[in-house]
Amino acid sequence: MRKGFLASVAGLLLGTSWAVAQVSPVPAGDGVHLAPVASGEGFAAGMPDHKADSLFWADMDYLQWWIKDSQTPPLVSAGPPATRAIPARGASVLFGGSDIHNEERMGGRFTVGRWLVEDDLFGMEASYLFLASRSVHFGTGATDDPGSPAIGRPFFNLNRALPDAAPVAFPGVLSGRVDVNLSSRLQGAEVNGVANLCCNSGFRLDLLGGFRWLQLQEGLGIGESLTTDPALGGAHLVVNDQFDAKNDYYGAQLGLRADWRLDRWTLRGVGKLALGGTDERVRIDGTTLVAIPGALPVLARGGLLALPTNIGGYKREEFAVVPEFGINVGYQVTHYLRAYAGYTFLYCSSVARPGDQIDTGIDVSRVPVTLASPTPAGPARPAAIFKDTDFWAQGLNFGLEFSF
Repeated sequence: MRKGFLASVAGLLLGTSWAVAQVSPVPAGDGVHLAPVASGEGFAAGMPDHKADSLFWADMDYLQWWIKDSQTPPLVSAGPPATRAIPARGASVLFGGSDIHNEERMGGRFTVGRWLVEDDLFGMEASYLFLASRSVHFGTGATDDPGSPAIGRPFFNLNRALPDAAPVAFPGVLSGRVDVNLSSRLQGAEVNGVANLCCNSGFRLDLLGGFRWLQLQEGLGIGESLTTDPALGGAHLVVNDQFDAKNDYYGAQLGLRADWRLDRWTLRGVGKLALGGTDERVRIDGTTLVAIPGALPVLARGGLLALPTNIGGYKREEFAVVPEFGINVGYQVTHYLRAYAGYTFLYCSSVARPGDQIDTGIDVSRVPVTLASPTPAGPARPAAIFKDTDFWAQGLNFGLEFSF
């Protein structure tokens, strides 16, 4: 309640009491007895109206969110030996080539705020959110025994101008295993000023304005462990390709937060829009370790999709917008504690993701270990293509708000 309103009510009550006392004086010696208020009665009327009567507030949220699926080209395939694990010849794609579901993930969001002037007209608040790192893993392998399937890693052979596949396992030649690991982590923070635009007993509207930071880190690793048939020397190879992407968004934002109140129940809607830029960084690396019986292991730079032609670090900045929308339904448990649950949608218009950085066109002459020595083909590939896309995260939140 506003102080002016309280003063008016107090004056009215005092005036009324004085008038009643003049009409019906209380006999000397008699006390005035007030009936006790039952627990819970009049509680809603004394509730803080969107943190009114409080100087600080703190929110703690548990998040159960999902993020946008990842995209990669076909990374692992398998089929009968006659197909040589090449999808164009009838082999099946086991991983990649379509949306990769990133699974739901847990997280948290923490907000603290303070009113800076009387009557809750202006304040400041800061917030931090994170989604815990989670990985999607795929692995498969086969022996070189007769009847085993052919397993491979698809690519486009620039030297032959035909679809091809690097063997992982093939009967009578090679036994091996390939593993793909896709990880991601999201976090962010914001600092906002809070200015009240209007307020009454059942509604409040606040203007938000400040700064936002958002970070998305993802990694895509592809590893092979191969052993040639003993009749072919029994050599052991370990091949690794790694694609990492890190995005840092910085922007200024404005927003509105509206609260509707009915007794102990509250409905809150929040909308924010940030304008700024994303600092996109991509790092590509690859190695091949060859261990031949009776000789020292040899480590070469480059795997299959990550070769000296695209290995390295790359960065650029892109303009991006980040809107966020949320709605919560809350219940005032006590004068200082509110429990709530809701839904949030967060979007970023430009990020770099690791699967989009893969160039599947390969000059086989640049691969550290090949079964032949082809003539180099045209431009140096695979290349660093640096492709960006949009990104979203959304989900449910369950939280507590403390006002004091």
